[in-house]
Amino acid sequence: MLVEPAGIARFIGDTIHHSALAIATLVSRTLMNIPGRAREFAASDFIRNSPDPGGAYAQELVHGAGADWNLLVLGTYGFAVRTAMYVAMLPALALGFLLGAVDGLVARAARKANAGRESSSIYHRAKLGVTFVLITGYLVCLALPDVMHPNLALLPLTMAAALLLRLQASYYKKYL
Repeated sequence: MLVEPAGIARFIGDTIHHSALAIATLVSRTLMNIPGRAREFAASDFIRNSPDPGGAYAQELVHGAGADWNLLVLGTYGFAVRTAMYVAMLPALALGFLLGAVDGLVARAARKANAGRESSSIYHRAKLGVTFVLITGYLVCLALPDVMHPNLALLPLTMAAALLLRLQASYYKKYL
């Protein structure tokens, strides 16, 4: 297997989860860990007496969040799984792009040989369309509310991007 979606999903989810914890701890330490002698004049006993009040507060906040924190973590890992499925589509996308580019360049060669019509408008629209299809397809895959087989969404997306690349390659400039 070229791409391991479970490993990618675990890496993405763990990275987002640990980054969120680190940022929350950093922010609370920045706001609550008063440096030097000013800590003696803090309004809270917790801040005055604790060696690391910001870090302790962040840990307490995470442990006290309960079900809300668990929902956030599950949502993050759901995002990670769908992103990993999209990344796992890359070999199929590369194959589709290769086929589309070869077929488009053959069509370009036939158009050059027969003095066919050159259209920079079609070329530029197809060029923008490839990016639009890939980004919009990713956002739609993330937003789908139901669990479905990835091939039902990703293979038509791959075919549409490959067809747009074929169109782009076939209307590339006649003369370089």
